[in-house]
Amino acid sequence: MPLPQISEVDIKRLAGQTIAERGRRYYRDGQVVDAVLRGDLLHAQVRGSEYDPYQVSIRFAGTRLASAVCSCPYDGAVCKHMAAALFVLALQPDAVEERPPLNATLDELSADQLRALLLDVAAQHPDVADLLDGRISRLDSDDSDW
Repeated sequence: MPLPQISEVDIKRLAGQTIAERGRRYYRDGQVVDAVLRGDLLHAQVRGSEYDPYQVSIRFAGTRLASAVCSCPYDGAVCKHMAAALFVLALQPDAVEERPPLNATLDELSADQLRALLLDVAAQHPDVADLLDGRISRLDSDDSDW
């Protein structure tokens, strides 16, 4: 699957001039430590003012940005961390690791392998176990998709 095409002009339009320039600075300073594209979802870790990198997830619909989320407290549409991840995609696409979509990877596993994987992840990350508990309890209360 080809990488989504995004330009510097697109980033400035999405983020605004000031935020785009801050994102470009983060990109230029090497603050994007990890950028992975799985199908239409770009996930990146971007170093910022906190000890842990900010988690950025950007979903594309074809060549257009469909949604973007960052773990930083910024309340605008596109923050500097998102802009930095987009600059990597636009200016250094070879630095973006391409992987198959997660659902395609999971489809290759048996039920026993999936169960073992979930238990292992939940054991290492208690917040995942709590998240699963909440989602499982909702299975009994309604038939909606998560």
